[in-house]
Amino acid sequence: MQSQWHMYSSRRCSSRYQNTSTKKSRFAAELTVIIAVGIAIMDWGNPGVLASIGICSAIFGFYLGRFQQGSAMNALKIAGNVARQRSVRHQMCLLVRKDLKMGKGKQAAQCAHATLGAYRRAVRLYPEAVWAWETFGQAKIAVQVENEQEMMEVKAQAEAAGICTYVVEDAGRTQVEPGSRTVMAVGPAEKTLVDSITRHLKLL
Repeated sequence: MQSQWHMYSSRRCSSRYQNTSTKKSRFAAELTVIIAVGIAIMDWGNPGVLASIGICSAIFGFYLGRFQQGSAMNALKIAGNVARQRSVRHQMCLLVRKDLKMGKGKQAAQCAHATLGAYRRAVRLYPEAVWAWETFGQAKIAVQVENEQEMMEVKAQAEAAGICTYVVEDAGRTQVEPGSRTVMAVGPAEKTLVDSITRHLKLL
C-alpha cells in the first residue's frame, strides 16, 4: 500500500513540475525564434546579424539546459519529500478543557470546530501533512486538559515543534462564557511528533 502511494505521489509531482517546465521552455524558445527572425529580416546578409543570431541561440541553449536540469532535480526532491510524508502515519489530537464542564454534545461540536479550523490552516501551511493525514484515514484522538493554562502550554510546545494548532474561541451562546477557549487541535502531523507532546494527557 505504501509503495503504491510512493509511486503515485512521485508521478503526480514529477508530472506537475514537468508540465510547468515545458510551458516555460516553450515560451523561451518562441521568444528566441521571434528575436532571431526579426534580426534576420532587418539585414540577413550582414555578418554582424548572423553573429548576433548565433550568440542568441548559444545563450538560449545554455540557459534552457540549466533550467530543465534544475527543474528536474527540484521535481525529484519534492516528489521524494511527499512520498516520505505519505509513508508516515499522521494524526490530529483534540484537547478538551475539563474545567468548563461542557456537555457531551457541546464537546462534540467544539471538537468539530477545532478539526475544521486546523484542517483549513494546515491546507495553507502544511499541505504535505494534510495529504499524508488523508491517506491514512484522517486519524483523530480526543484528550482532556485541566484548564486553559495547560492547553496553552501544549500549544507552545506544538508550535515550537513546527506542528499546526488551532484554538476554538466559543461565541458563548450556550454553556460557556463568550470568548472561552474550549478545544484546541494539534496537527495533523506525524503521529510520533503529536504523541511526544500529548501522550501524558488522559483520553476524553
